[in-house]
Amino acid sequence: MSKLSKKKIAITGTIGSGKSSVTKIIKEQYKTISADDIVKDLYNEKILINQINKKILQKNNDFIDKEELAKIIFNDDLMKEKLESIVHPLVRNTISNWLEKNNGLLFVEVPLLYEAKFDDLFDLVIVVVTDEKKIVKRLMKDRGYSEVETLSRINHQLETKEKIKKADYLIYNNESFSQLILNVKDVLKKIEVGE
Repeated sequence: MSKLSKKKIAITGTIGSGKSSVTKIIKEQYKTISADDIVKDLYNEKILINQINKKILQKNNDFIDKEELAKIIFNDDLMKEKLESIVHPLVRNTISNWLEKNNGLLFVEVPLLYEAKFDDLFDLVIVVVTDEKKIVKRLMKDRGYSEVETLSRINHQLETKEKIKKADYLIYNNESFSQLILNVKDVLKKIEVGE
């Protein structure tokens, strides 16, 4: 593949499926960015802090109480939609600008690719697939969520089987990290040769 040819590739999957691990592996070879990192940066910007505090948290803080925000949006669909209407356009704009400025194979980790309707920005989609039982265990262990919190977060996303139907490539993450590396490299080879 010539350096001038450009392919925009999204990496998505359910919460806890291992998207970040896949992105880290790919980052060793190609340019990557993460929608989650973009959101983290945005959450430090004064304008967004004020908007979220005013419209959702009803507070006058100079920071965002992320724990309280999570409680609200995972229990109130209207508030979740309101938050997304503030944040998603900013994230989309940042991704769009990054894709425009760069060349070659470009990978963007987007957890809510379909939910946020960002899929039109990309040529190809990789879906990271992990058994739900493994995801629940992983999130309870690594992020300290209860089983109820974990399932609530999973249920707020498009079902994995629907994501699989829309995918161009699947990367399975049910085994060891070394196996995940092999699975990622296998998909990268296919993308590089245009399979």
